[in-house]
Amino acid sequence: MNDFNKKASRNGNSLIRWEANAGSKIVFDIFKVHSNGTVHSIFNNSFNLIFGERMIHIGSVENGVAPFGIGMEHMNAQLLTKQINGNQSVQWDAYNQQLIIGNKYLLSLNQAIRTNHMLSEQSFNATNIQRNLEWVTSKLRHETWQTGLAQTAEEKEFIIDYLLSKKFTDANQSLFHKFDELERVVTNRQGVDVQEVFDYWIGRGLGLTPSGDDLLTGMCASLSILHGTSNHFHIQLKDYVMQYGLQRTTQVGYEYLYYAAQHEYHSHLIQFCSALLTEQESDLSTVLEEMRAIGHTSGTDTIIGVLLGMKIGIR
Repeated sequence: MNDFNKKASRNGNSLIRWEANAGSKIVFDIFKVHSNGTVHSIFNNSFNLIFGERMIHIGSVENGVAPFGIGMEHMNAQLLTKQINGNQSVQWDAYNQQLIIGNKYLLSLNQAIRTNHMLSEQSFNATNIQRNLEWVTSKLRHETWQTGLAQTAEEKEFIIDYLLSKKFTDANQSLFHKFDELERVVTNRQGVDVQEVFDYWIGRGLGLTPSGDDLLTGMCASLSILHGTSNHFHIQLKDYVMQYGLQRTTQVGYEYLYYAAQHEYHSHLIQFCSALLTEQESDLSTVLEEMRAIGHTSGTDTIIGVLLGMKIGIR
């Protein structure tokens, strides 16, 4: 029976019942602090809730699970999203492990797999990573990937050349300087204004998650898997995001940066970073395509951030 036809009674009312397949452990932590929320924003196949100051994303589990996400079967996510209205009240029923949305729908998390989004340090072979970086960068060069980081074909070529450590020309000195500043922040070198660097990147670009945010999230993921918590970049980013984040970027962009600074990431991003450390090109190809499918440019912008972070990290 389709979940849309399942019913559950509550206080004599008939509520339409839905089942979640997965839920981030972080979501359950949010519910421990806040039991009442509202519908924040609605998209074609997913929607966001707000509980206190924290956002919760509900969408298709096939599209991966955000660090603050709940995943449903794809068709059910589409159907439920079409029923939701903005600013509807949402309650967390801790006893029954379910969300009550607008006193009309129940989203049960009772059987949901609890997902861990912490990306921890892993052992790696720098030669394997370098080979995989070159393979992914080659695909970026020769395929029609959409990135919000480059406004022209020349800028896209520069980004690729920078990732491959090629020489730069006078025409792309400005971009080179911005990437070089990021590298100086990561390596904790003197003479760089960290706030100025983050001011440039955070909130840069269009969309729910601006391209600059995606780039930084990808870099954070690389550094998490290569060096764990023993780097200053995450600490500096967390301080900046907590103080200035909501003034600089979107609510969704802020959420991803907030968790990235604490080594928590989207499930597809975790899989992609892990695949870059392996020798199996077929595995890497699969997760690469999953990453590219995220948003209009977000997936590619995040991939570029991962490549940049790996390039810096293995040195």
